[in-house]
Amino acid sequence: MPKVVPHPGADKHVDALGSVQQDAGHLDARAQLLDRKKVRDAAIAAFHKDGTIDSWKKAAELRAQVADVEGEIYRQEGNEPEARQKALWAADLRKMSLLGREKTPEEMAYANQEIQYLPVRCRQRESELPNYQYHGTRLWRLEGILEARSVSTQIDQTEGGSSSSFDPPGTISVTQNDSVKLSIEQYAGVKDRGLGKFMPPGVLLVIRPTPEQEGNRDVNIDSPDLNWQLVAVLSTPQNRGYVEGLLRKHNYPQVPMMGFHEWPPSLDKIRDWRVHP
Repeated sequence: MPKVVPHPGADKHVDALGSVQQDAGHLDARAQLLDRKKVRDAAIAAFHKDGTIDSWKKAAELRAQVADVEGEIYRQEGNEPEARQKALWAADLRKMSLLGREKTPEEMAYANQEIQYLPVRCRQRESELPNYQYHGTRLWRLEGILEARSVSTQIDQTEGGSSSSFDPPGTISVTQNDSVKLSIEQYAGVKDRGLGKFMPPGVLLVIRPTPEQEGNRDVNIDSPDLNWQLVAVLSTPQNRGYVEGLLRKHNYPQVPMMGFHEWPPSLDKIRDWRVHP
């Protein structure tokens, strides 16, 4: 039987065909992205016009769908880090939609009041408080943090599908007893506006420093081990049931959920935490 000799250009033909198919898929994804963005922008405009929670949830889902397509484009380009960021953002948006609810004027008044009063209380009692560290985060990110039993910039600081963190790898930003206002005002999502209209206020994580960090005033710390470093989770009373449910679900029996107004706690409670970390 005569030996079949492949045509010298056969491999190039196959490679070119695969490249054409890949380019076609890439173009399809980009065309789909343009369509999805148009629908998303229309939904956002509708939300700004009628301001209802239903239109807010619809806009959040369409924003997630745009992130899905953007992630697929990055995957086709071989850019897995950006693809993962888009996937995290899409998941964030869908969690936002699930948690969305009407914020009462009383809750917002309470949150705005505590932005002012909690930092004052921490400064007034700074000499008797341990060197606690504070990290603010949005409510929809809390479960991922508790499940991972650590805080990482990948979980906690993704906005719009891109990393919003300037922290060195493996570290997170924290504030101290005299600078906690930055965490509650800027990072806990307490003052959300616009598309955050129906997003409940977020949380402050109170973190116990490691022996090496004791006495330091670093703005960046190594990603904490929440198994023993998480002291308390602070939020509005309206979030109590949700936060306490997550603490039970992910087995943090020693960690209380406290209203912002309950911090700092009594000296007896602080002494107990020191004895039983």
